[in-house]
Amino acid sequence: MGHEDVLGRIGEALSGLPLRVLVLTGHELEPEELALAADVEVRRFLPHSALLPDASLVVTHAGMGTLMAAFAAGVPTLCLPLGRDQPDNAARVEELGAGTSLAPDADAAEIRRAVEAALASEALRKGSRRMAAAIRAYGGGAEAVAVLERAGNPPRP
Repeated sequence: MGHEDVLGRIGEALSGLPLRVLVLTGHELEPEELALAADVEVRRFLPHSALLPDASLVVTHAGMGTLMAAFAAGVPTLCLPLGRDQPDNAARVEELGAGTSLAPDADAAEIRRAVEAALASEALRKGSRRMAAAIRAYGGGAEAVAVLERAGNPPRP
């Protein structure tokens, strides 16, 4: 999706802040293709389940997988949607009070201000915790699987 530029601006925005910053490039981009400051760690992939329990904020393109992982962990998000369903996803994140969004062409200063605001927002933390509770109430998807299985195998008379 041509996300090198936006990842570079995110890295620039977060460099120098008193945060641990990790940028994940995904499978389409090699970490060494990004020229980021030394205080920004870059990896191709790490499991969300290993990272999110200790995260304070997820900056994302608003893909559904990352959003659902952040919701389940109760972590607020800052979305910079790049395309496809991501603008709609980002709008819904804001409606749910679980995050905010910026245009993908936001400059580093805008991103930095948005990150600082999100980290300071009790309302976003509350909204994120509400999403985590809702996901837990669904049994981590177990209820959805049970419903689908019942639909595919209706009880016999």
